Formats: sequence, structure tokens, C-alpha cells
Amino acid sequence: MKSIVTACLIFVLALSSACSNSSDNFIVGQETVSITAVDAPDTLIIGQRLVFKVSYNVPTTCHDFLRVNFSIEGKETTISIVTTIKEGNCNNLTNASQIVDVEAAPNEAGIFTFKFFTGFDSQGNPTFIVKEYDVAPRPI
Repeated sequence: MKSIVTACLIFVLALSSACSNSSDNFIVGQETVSITAVDAPDTLIIGQRLVFKVSYNVPTTCHDFLRVNFSIEGKETTISIVTTIKEGNCNNLTNASQIVDVEAAPNEAGIFTFKFFTGFDSQGNPTFIVKEYDVAPRPI
């Protein structure tokens, strides 16, 4: 019985070392990064899907896009970009701009505000690029 357990243990260890590669970079965290620019439509119309082109900087070679976060309260939407951070030898990047599309399709008329997270000010308060729209009904 001991030999069967030993053989299984050796097999499992052999598999794990065969699958492991020292160049693999494992995700060690996530980070919300600053949005640097927003190419926004001029108008929004009920039911019409429009796209914001959102630019953000990746601070190191170990950062990869993960998702767009949305926080919606009534007619105000706060948008931020989240990246993963991988382990490894990371190089700092300057002006490493990436672009992601963010869609909006309001379903009612009124004033809508989109706040794109740009970082924190010197007092630690969040800062935003703000786009405000008076959403019009769909033309007849």
C-alpha cells in the first residue's frame, strides 16, 4: 500500500513540475488605473447605443486589462478601468496608452452624467473627466 501511495505522490509531483514553467506569470493583484482621455459622442438619444473611446495608461509591463467597472446611481454612472498585475520582472512604462470601448444606451430622457475616474488629487479625493448629456427622446 505504501508503494502505491508513493507512486501516486511521485506521479502528481512529476505532473506539477512538468506543467510548471518558470516563465509563467501569475496574477498577484488588481489595480484601478487612471483614465487619461475620453472620446465621447456629442449627443445621446434614447435607445441608441453609442460608444465612448476611453484611453488609460498601463503603469508597467506586468499590467493587463481586466474589466471596466460601472457604478450607477440614478442617472449618474461612474466608470473606471481595472487591470491585473502579474508577478515577474516588470518594467515601468510612460505613456503606455491603451483604449477600450465603453457603450451607453440610455432608456429614458433626462440629464445623464458619466464620470470617468482619472485618479486622486493631492488631498486623496477622486477626480474625474465628466461628460453630461441631456438625453433626447428618439426622433419620430
